[in-house]
Amino acid sequence: MERDPTGIFAHMCILAACCAGASAEVWAPQSFVLFPRNSPRAETFGQAVSTNGYAAAVEALGTGVARYAPGVGFQNLGRPGSNTGVFGVNSRGVVVGAVAGIFRTAYRYDDGPGYSVVASGTFSAGAYAISDSGFITGETDSRAFIYAPGQGVTYLGSGASVGYAVNESGQVAGFGVVNSRDRAFVYTPGGGVQYLSVPGAGHSYGRGINNAGQVLLDSLTGGLGANGAYVYTPGSGYALLARTANVQSRMHDINNRGWVVGDLDEGGMLWLPGEALPINLTNYVRQYFGPTYTITNANAVNDVGQIVGTATDATGRSAGFILTIPGAGTVWVAGVAALGVGIRRRRTAARLR
Repeated sequence: MERDPTGIFAHMCILAACCAGASAEVWAPQSFVLFPRNSPRAETFGQAVSTNGYAAAVEALGTGVARYAPGVGFQNLGRPGSNTGVFGVNSRGVVVGAVAGIFRTAYRYDDGPGYSVVASGTFSAGAYAISDSGFITGETDSRAFIYAPGQGVTYLGSGASVGYAVNESGQVAGFGVVNSRDRAFVYTPGGGVQYLSVPGAGHSYGRGINNAGQVLLDSLTGGLGANGAYVYTPGSGYALLARTANVQSRMHDINNRGWVVGDLDEGGMLWLPGEALPINLTNYVRQYFGPTYTITNANAVNDVGQIVGTATDATGRSAGFILTIPGAGTVWVAGVAALGVGIRRRRTAARLR
């Protein structure tokens, strides 16, 4: 569950033709919970969520790494260095991330031993995702790696590359540089690296991967309206999420139900399978919890409908959040279009804590 560690952005916007008369359906929310700030100046940034509801955030100008544990609440894990990033968490509550300093370090945090080094580099290093089975991916000095329990670190490919996401089988989604182009890839244990031919892409990036091997992709061409976000399904090919231009955008995560979260210029978005448009999460949250918060980033989503990201309040300060949208059997609402269409709310027991 990678959270923009390299700072590479696509420039995207939804084509107006895609918006005409379109709407999406989504369940009414259950809760919208904010990571606490531990000092008056602190800001928190929600980064990752596990299959069973562990969530992780980083606090700027504060204590460092924050974790939400189901049944326990929010926990301060301290920090392994002065400049710490958080990018992944699994169902055991193991957190992974990066420390920048004299030496760059990809780290993991376990409740027993605390912080430990996964890999280190001279110029860059980071652990960007961890699976429940313990696989970790990231990069050191611009070389993608996978860490396998009991086997250690294996580097992927032969050139500059980054591993962004990993599933329970140890498959990695990321990108590598091939003939001066960034190319999305999938690594499969025992099968090596497969570069993907994203339609029309000059550059492409594998951002997420689920247990079915579906890969979430960003692509860049530099042409107006020619950039895109896709889901690649083995055996079926590429499905377009959005063809866009001229705004900042980034895809972040895909769950095993095919839900996708990412960011468009309007803020954090949720894509549901079979829907033409994403759900604008700012509109969604404001309908149920009031106008206080703007969802700037939607970074991770799990199979039970928990979304983790970052919101800003009326003063512009950032706070990590956990938004829970339960599954079937709850109340349906409709019409949350990406460019500001209102929600026709029926009823809800949602709450803000």
